[in-house]
Amino acid sequence: MYGVSMWQDWGLWPYTIPPIIFTNIAGVTSDLTMHETGSTKFISTLTDETSNFWTAMKFYFDANQRGLLDPDSLTMKNNDYMAKATSGQIVVGPATWAMGDFNAQHTNDGKGFIVIPAGKYAWTGEIRPLGWQDKSYSISKSSKNPEKAMEFLNYIYSYEGARTMYSGVEGQNWNLTDGKPTLTEDSLALKATGGIPLESSGMSLDLNIIGLGGDVANPQDGQPLNLFNTEEALVKAATPLEKDFAQHYGASYSGEVFGKLIKEGKLVSATTWMDNMSEDQVLKENTVPGVTLTDDWKKKEASLKELATRQAAKIILAKDEAAYNKAKAEALDAFKKAGADDFTKYYNDEVQRLRAEHGLQ
Repeated sequence: MYGVSMWQDWGLWPYTIPPIIFTNIAGVTSDLTMHETGSTKFISTLTDETSNFWTAMKFYFDANQRGLLDPDSLTMKNNDYMAKATSGQIVVGPATWAMGDFNAQHTNDGKGFIVIPAGKYAWTGEIRPLGWQDKSYSISKSSKNPEKAMEFLNYIYSYEGARTMYSGVEGQNWNLTDGKPTLTEDSLALKATGGIPLESSGMSLDLNIIGLGGDVANPQDGQPLNLFNTEEALVKAATPLEKDFAQHYGASYSGEVFGKLIKEGKLVSATTWMDNMSEDQVLKENTVPGVTLTDDWKKKEASLKELATRQAAKIILAKDEAAYNKAKAEALDAFKKAGADDFTKYYNDEVQRLRAEHGLQ
């Protein structure tokens, strides 16, 4: 059993995503540039020492020095990591979904992994009128039934289809009472149990493919498409672990813990910077096209990411503080010589051009 681990088949993900809660810095369309939530100025992931990459380097180096880092971290694939998490071999993870099936296997005994309010950032959803850039789907030219495929895509982008995907079938998993859709007790029990029983029901089986966000309100009834996201359902469907967590913080359900801290200004979310904007401003800010790299810049990006992966291993496995500082200095020099700052300048220039074309400064 180890305190912390990671996987290596998702590019720079282990070095750019987990530190977000402490830095409030995230990328958009490239792993090589990052910005603070709400800012339009991007920094270099590799040469700016305040970036998530360098926050991760120090964290993993310190963990390794203390014997807490899984020795397989720098060679393992995601499937191997998930297997370890499921068997309880990892103490701390980046997200509940990243801990395999451990929670599902221990639902009734109250054991499991749960997000705690640490750092300064809490992910509570985003406003994305154009959708997530990595969740776009198309029909291949080799499809034997493109019309049926289009029907399916249209369905999961409709209010009815998304509601069914998230919440199940009306009359079976939820009922309309006085015009308000309400989950059945059996559905709430399935959610609380989790694991294979819930997966077998088909409800919320693959959240990434559904065309509309779960918190989008159905205009016919004013309720979220994902009925498990209503406050009533969040309280009723809470697992023993979630109930214990909520009670510890004086809340009725786990999400309320973060909601209170955000309202108190102790945490920020992906939407905090838009709190005082009009709906028109919010829509305009969130429909600016993202930067699309040219083929030459894609090659440069791939080369820099490969370099970053190699340097990361040297830094994390440095034998002591002096060796760490030496490896860090060598990596910074290598990143600059390889054009990391040139990439950031190009990216920032494109951001400003796209914003100007969209009528924003």
